[in-house]
This record gives sequence, C-alpha cells and structure tokens, in this order.
Amino acid sequence: MKLSKIPHESVLVTMNEFNKESFENEMPMTRLYMYPEIVQDYSVFAPSICPICSTVLTYMKLSKIPHSIKAHTDACISPSKSFPMLAINGMTIKTGGSVIISYLMALGYNIDKIARADEMAYYFLVTNSMNKYLIYYLWYKEENYQKYTKDRYKSSSPFPFGGYYERRLRKEKISEIPEYLEENGEKLLQIDLNSTLYTLVCKLQDRRYFGDQGNKPSTLDAVVYGYLSILLCVEEQLFEDFPSLVDYCNRIQDEYYNHDISEVDGSHISELYQDTIVKTRKTALSHEQNRNSRYTLTFGIIVIALFVVYGDIGKNDNFKIYEL
Repeated sequence: MKLSKIPHESVLVTMNEFNKESFENEMPMTRLYMYPEIVQDYSVFAPSICPICSTVLTYMKLSKIPHSIKAHTDACISPSKSFPMLAINGMTIKTGGSVIISYLMALGYNIDKIARADEMAYYFLVTNSMNKYLIYYLWYKEENYQKYTKDRYKSSSPFPFGGYYERRLRKEKISEIPEYLEENGEKLLQIDLNSTLYTLVCKLQDRRYFGDQGNKPSTLDAVVYGYLSILLCVEEQLFEDFPSLVDYCNRIQDEYYNHDISEVDGSHISELYQDTIVKTRKTALSHEQNRNSRYTLTFGIIVIALFVVYGDIGKNDNFKIYEL
C-alpha cells in the first residue's frame, strides 16, 4: 500500500545561490526554508526528511497561506543553525517549528477553533513516540543514515568543517536516544510505535480529519501528517495493519498538496498578515538604503584619506594651486 506521488514545489539551492538571492526576488512573499523531501520510486512521498519541517509546511497548506519553498541541506544559513526557517520579503522572521506555527496563529491563521486538551495529549503522544523511532531509524542505523539522511543534511562548508558539522549533528541526534534502546531498541520502539498508530486509528475512526470532530483539519492534523508521511516513505510495511492512516495521508496530499501555489486566492490573507508583509517590505528597503549609505560614506572617507596621505595637497609642484 503506497502513497500517491504528489507534485511538490521544492527547489534545492546551494549556499552560493542563497547568498546571491535578493529580497526583491522573494515571490511569493512568504518562503519556508526546510530540509529536502524524500521520494522513493516516484510513488511514496514525504515533504521533508525532517518531521518538524513537514509539520510546518503542512500547517501552511492547511491554513492556505500563499508561500514558496526552498529545500536546503545546510542549516548554517539559518540564525538558529536549524530548519525550518520562515522568511517574509527576504527577511528571516522566525525559526523553529512551534515558534513559526505560533507566529502564524498570531497573524490570524489559527485553524484550531478551540485548544482541546485531548488534542494536546495526542500531539505529545505522536511527537514523543514517532520522533524517537525516526531518530533511531534515520540517524542511529548506519545503513539508513547513508541511504536517507546524510545527503539531506549535508553541509556545504569546505573541508574539514563540513564533515565536522555532519558528525556533530548526528551525535546530537543519537544522544536523544536513551541508552537502553541502543541495543535491540528497534523492537521496543516498534512496539511503542504500533501502539501509537493504533491509538490514532481509534481516534480517527471514519472521520476525515483529527480536528473539529473530523470536519476540518487542525494543528494535530499537521503534526500527524508531518510524521506519518516520513514513516510511510521509509517504513511502509509498518502500515499494513493501518490502511485508514494511509488513506488519511493520501487525502491530505490530494486536498492540500496537489495544487499550485498560485491557486490560493487572496481571500485567505488576513489583515495582520498583510500588515506584516508591508512592514517587512519597508524594513527590508530601509536596511538596503542604510547599507548603501554606509558603503558610500565608507568609500568617501577612504578616498579622502588616500588623497590627503598620498596627494600632498598644495605642497608638491605638480599639485600647486595658482591664483587667477
């Protein structure tokens, strides 16, 4: 049982391309920087190898926020040295999954009518169980690390800094796995994961979504899909007993991923979001003008200093000033 391959607007950029990029070229105005997607045999698809990136992107899809995507392997371009990173008009606004989602909610894109306690419980259940399994499967197991993970977190820094960054990142991820799971941990994690998947099936039942009594998607749907899409891509056999979750992921992809960004009309743009767009544009232009002014002033000072030091004004015969 496989997920259908959905067209996905994702551009892989290098560090040099990122540096050359101007804020004037940020179209649409909101851009999400994230780790690259996973595509297996053009049939199984995950928006990103990072579940947090997938969660944020899915939240933006569910909220119908006009956006573009830049997939990047090196998070050194981010102030926090990690993705996801949200940029508006070329300016970094927020980094980190929960921070970005909270920021979008504050702008008027809150798809949760009521913050239900049971949904929060499911949120922590999903992130705790699936995150541990994905870290073990994608970072701890050498075969899977070489196959899936390494190239998608590859540093563009020159030798030897790039290799050091990759080793340090892997060490940090593995440190999140409890010591008792390092040996025969996959079986224990799989038992825990199966329990979580069964709980989600019981929660979903025959409804379309997890939020709003199944009528509309919520933040929980973004989180669940963000993790399930990766698990389906790398461990498809885990879902043989959970076909309803596969159907659920296909439904999210068909309804929210299988369309062009330009199809999102302006009726979904909140007033707070519009104000933010205007403010960031003005701030970006102001920063650009200030930078140009500093460059001009610095260049002028250097020219005057060189002229005074080497020009020998008024003393050298070649530079005498004659009265008319």
